[in-house]
Amino acid sequence: MSNAPTHAALLLATLSLVACEFGGPAPQDPADNPDVAAAHLAAADVTDLTMQLAGIVEVLAPADAARDESEEPPSDSEEPPATACPQVSLSWTEISLDYGAGCVPDNGWTDELVSGSVTLALQGDPVVLALIFDAYTVGDESIDGFASGGLQAATDDQPFTVTLALDLTHEDAAGWTHNAGDLAIGFPGVGVLASGEVSHETSDGASSSVVANDLVWGPPPYAACALPESGSLVVTVGTSTITYTYSPDSPQTGEVEMSLGWWTWTADLCDGGEAA
Repeated sequence: MSNAPTHAALLLATLSLVACEFGGPAPQDPADNPDVAAAHLAAADVTDLTMQLAGIVEVLAPADAARDESEEPPSDSEEPPATACPQVSLSWTEISLDYGAGCVPDNGWTDELVSGSVTLALQGDPVVLALIFDAYTVGDESIDGFASGGLQAATDDQPFTVTLALDLTHEDAAGWTHNAGDLAIGFPGVGVLASGEVSHETSDGASSSVVANDLVWGPPPYAACALPESGSLVVTVGTSTITYTYSPDSPQTGEVEMSLGWWTWTADLCDGGEAA
């Protein structure tokens, strides 16, 4: 096997020599780039937010086509079990999801305790959906703000989709993050699809934009580090544009292919089952 340096190594060496010659810094490893750290936070926040919203609005999605057709559908007069999480109540214009003082949702969208309530208000023709949060908390993170949008019925080419305009704030002991923009969340029978663009801001003044391109999650249940199995995120922080490309192995390994300029590397975005 040849010990000759690779083209990339030669290029790095040349750039380093040029930098030293002219007094400039050597090329920076992307792992040490503060923009990459900020992008990790934005990427984790947006993918987590997408899954939390999917867990809420999936109550509107058509029944899973893979459901056992021999099962008798529940009667409208049946009360949900006292242990159901959340407790669901219906009216002509609202669906209320009440998680009480804290429970783990039955739909498997998160394995963390959820408390508080969310009201899905449905009005107009075509139907406009509004999400109203009341002391809503997932784990140690509260969510407050507003989300509204429309519903798109399933067709031969497209799944049932909820398109939401967001103005939401997450807050925990470390501070807050604010997300504003648009997300389209689809339910193809099992799993979740998502695309959209979100601006992301943190309590320490950092800001970025996140573009979600055809993200796909498999069927629930989902672990705390619920990464997509395909699709990409493009995160712009300052003058840096960082791309995350997910693979079928990402949900199990936490590993995602990343690129910044001509750098390409693999990063582990999960640590002990928590998003990095």
